[in-house]
Amino acid sequence: MHDFISIIESELHSQQLTVADLSKRSGVSRQYLYRLLCGKQNSPSLTVVQKVAHALNLKIDISPN
Repeated sequence: MHDFISIIESELHSQQLTVADLSKRSGVSRQYLYRLLCGKQNSPSLTVVQKVAHALNLKIDISPN
């Protein structure tokens, strides 16, 4: 989970986006995204991960370790 949060933070910075921008792009509430980024929300659903990844133009790779 920490890796996912780090990637979101990095992409927000590199794409010069705010959490509000990400919320609008992804359809995930701003409050939920803030809780996720602050560590107060754990284990987002796959749907949320997909929405956020798509909004940031990221590819999701689900494969065994």
